[in-house]
Amino acid sequence: MDEYQRYHVKGVKDPKEADYLIKLLEEAGYYQCEFEMSSSELYIPIAFADMIDDIEELMLDNGIELLED
Repeated sequence: MDEYQRYHVKGVKDPKEADYLIKLLEEAGYYQCEFEMSSSELYIPIAFADMIDDIEELMLDNGIELLED
């Protein structure tokens, strides 16, 4: 996944919350993000790299913390 930036996610405990996370990102215009439930890793396309502060704020507002690997 060379075209993605990987983040560890804190605050997503089950598949329902993972689906909510992806839906939240898509509603904000961040498409093609992927979440790996087994490792709690979120993959965000490199194209959104300059918007990561906005993405982190969106996540924090919803009780989810991103930790860059």
